[in-house]
Amino acid sequence: MTDWRHANLAIVEKISGIAFLESAHDAWNARSILCIGADPVSLGVDQSIERIEPGGGWWDRSFTSDRSEELAQLSTSSGTTGKPKIIALSRRAISDTVERLIEHMELDSSIREYVGVPVTYSFGLARTRAVGAVGGRCYLPENGFRPDELAQMLADGEVNALSAVPTMLRTLLGNPEILRWHGDKLRWLEIGSQYMTGKEKRQVRDLFPNAIILQHYGLTEASRSTFLRIDRDTQRLDSVGRAVGDGGVRIGRDGQIEVRGSHIATGLLEQDQIRSLSDEDGWLTTGDRGEIRDGWVYYIGRSDDVANIGGIKISAEAFERSLAEELGENGKAAACVIADPLRGQKLGIAIKGDRPDNWQDVLKRAVAKHQLGLGDVKVIQVDTFPVTETGKLRRAALAGQFENKSPTRGRTEVMTEQTSDSGTTNLSEEEEVIAAIWRDVLNVDDVKASDRFYDLGGDSLSAIAVMLRMEQAGIPKELTQRIFEGDSIAELAARDGESNVRRQSTSQAVAGNAINFTRGVLVLIVILAHWGPFAWDRAGAAGRVFAEYSWPMFRFGTPGFAMVFGLGLGFFWSGMALTNTGALKRRIRTSFTIVASGLAVLVVLKAAQIVATDAPTRQWPTDVFYDVLLFYTFAVLSIYPVLRLITARAYPVLYAVVGAILLFGLSLVFAPLLDRDTGGFIKLAETMLAANYSYPLMMGYVLIGLAAGLWVKGNLDRADLAPVLTLSGMALLLGGIVMSHATGLAYRWFVGIPTLPAIVSYSGVMLLILAGALVWQSRFGGKTHLPFRVMAALGILAFPAYVAHAAAMPGKRLLEVLGVPSVASIAIVVGTVLVLLAYAVYRVDGIYFRRK
Repeated sequence: MTDWRHANLAIVEKISGIAFLESAHDAWNARSILCIGADPVSLGVDQSIERIEPGGGWWDRSFTSDRSEELAQLSTSSGTTGKPKIIALSRRAISDTVERLIEHMELDSSIREYVGVPVTYSFGLARTRAVGAVGGRCYLPENGFRPDELAQMLADGEVNALSAVPTMLRTLLGNPEILRWHGDKLRWLEIGSQYMTGKEKRQVRDLFPNAIILQHYGLTEASRSTFLRIDRDTQRLDSVGRAVGDGGVRIGRDGQIEVRGSHIATGLLEQDQIRSLSDEDGWLTTGDRGEIRDGWVYYIGRSDDVANIGGIKISAEAFERSLAEELGENGKAAACVIADPLRGQKLGIAIKGDRPDNWQDVLKRAVAKHQLGLGDVKVIQVDTFPVTETGKLRRAALAGQFENKSPTRGRTEVMTEQTSDSGTTNLSEEEEVIAAIWRDVLNVDDVKASDRFYDLGGDSLSAIAVMLRMEQAGIPKELTQRIFEGDSIAELAARDGESNVRRQSTSQAVAGNAINFTRGVLVLIVILAHWGPFAWDRAGAAGRVFAEYSWPMFRFGTPGFAMVFGLGLGFFWSGMALTNTGALKRRIRTSFTIVASGLAVLVVLKAAQIVATDAPTRQWPTDVFYDVLLFYTFAVLSIYPVLRLITARAYPVLYAVVGAILLFGLSLVFAPLLDRDTGGFIKLAETMLAANYSYPLMMGYVLIGLAAGLWVKGNLDRADLAPVLTLSGMALLLGGIVMSHATGLAYRWFVGIPTLPAIVSYSGVMLLILAGALVWQSRFGGKTHLPFRVMAALGILAFPAYVAHAAAMPGKRLLEVLGVPSVASIAIVVGTVLVLLAYAVYRVDGIYFRRK
């Protein structure tokens, strides 16, 4: 073995990137010892450290194995303990790992691998060497693992292999749609040695059905000690594999896993000497506890993470897995061993984010499973877990978070093995209170002091929930309302005590208010269109004149509301489609519950009316279910794929417009279905494809609004935003009128299913209302005026308001069946709806706008 002190040393910074791989490649070919992240002083040499520039890209240099015992590498590693150590690896150990990877993963020169892990660690560096040894290519992402980048490169055929740790893969498992049906293009996948359940491994296999999938167990001192072929060893997925090649594995004293083989490190550098890590028979004690069944290794946890609680020994990692099984997800809870003055030790349990509703029951079952009691654990809530750069939990660092903390919300920081001055954002106590509420309601993980409500995907409905939660936390209403003016978390926290001081709202807040106002106008038009005829039919000549000249406006209500629905999607929701799909799904579930509940109310009322007045006909499904809310039920379910498809494009506004045109064309194709003599649910389906509330037609309106919302969101900083919208709206309105005269539809364009001129004019009217709301705010103090506030509040309550007004007619008829006079029936239902709406608007106005 070469005396490392007299060999050529290549001392490089521990910064992952192409430049690091170049240095590692040159050192291997020059037979120098690559020293990764080591301090020259600690090595006892007078030599400067090579500065490494970060940066990703393609890597295609070759690698040639060498079975000599010469030292090749000194790797610094703190593992999960935080205590640095320098591990000496021979050329033989490195080559053995590379050769076994090639053999057991069946690698060939066609491999093009997306290396999702740092190449400064044994996992990533061995991947690049194995790929280079077979003549393949590696791609290092510029800023770390990015699921969207991986998906695009798979789709384009640029990569066909992946190396990742379980933490990264769980992002894909939680959002499988990210791959957009391209998972079958992956041919090779290696997974790092962090724990994964058998269920998760099956999910990975299903996500990548054509891939050779290998998981390894090992340490820096003994890289890839066992292999598990997840695609093949389907009956052993709960294990971490078995030894291959000349490697061996056994369970030694205290239940610890011991390994040996050609891949074992030469030793540990201590005080200028390399101390062997293996005994005289070549066995290395890993410090991990495990079991062996029929030659397969089952990992239990770290030996130094075992708590002795009243004579009961329990692994923190094993208890953590019990919690994951009860919660149904990994990564929500983490466990560590902490000191206790009475028991000596107990388990510290950290919950990321807010506790689940069933948390108490989950904890009781978990402690009972391990013969413990609730007094044997201490629970805190944290934002993130301290982890290594490769995603492994640092339990010693986590235990430090329990010091002097009560069992309530605490705050931790993501810690990496590579120190960075800019990697962590600290929040003050006041900021943390606000940030915790925003994280929970908006379902986002990373909230910084500089973030503003709309930046995180907030909209009007979620704003109400945020404000109520902030008031419950003791934050004054005057201060909570500042989120709509665009105050950041830091500004909100700093303004306590001067909450009555006002300043100009941000462009996001102004645009958000304008959209709510526009939605409110459309809700009012819809309500008047349905209720108004009763009034002006009884108003004599004046009523007839009003009806003659107002009906085009009321025909605009339903299409216009669909457009402004899309407008809100484009402005408030589109940002979540690619960056926070969890929040988007949560928002969709809430909206679906509201809309479906409203539809259910109308269905029950209509069905009761039919049963009470007439016998059901063969058209009863259409009579009961056909309503614009049925469309919105389907539309809400369409939000996720529509936003994901459109926002991912380079020109999303154009794609939205093209999609609208295609849908309008499709509605014409389905139009003849209305003439078919069918009944039952078949007729209902035909009606939903061809009638005024048909899915293609209404969804076309939604996409027009979506295009407008996306454009507004992308042009918020334009000083001429309102003038541009005004000119565009006027052009569309007049263009529709000109088209109607040119095509001979001057009178019929608002009758029945809207024609093309009507659709163009509707789009213009929507933009004009939106522009007017923007001008009102900028010139006249907008939302301090009662009419503006009422209309904006009505817009926030759009769907509840629609349901309430739509329930009036079937409610009236039911009252008439019960013997209530017609006029009294109308007065009762309309009066009830108006009182409820007025109260709801008053409440929203108080929460959203009105100050004490």
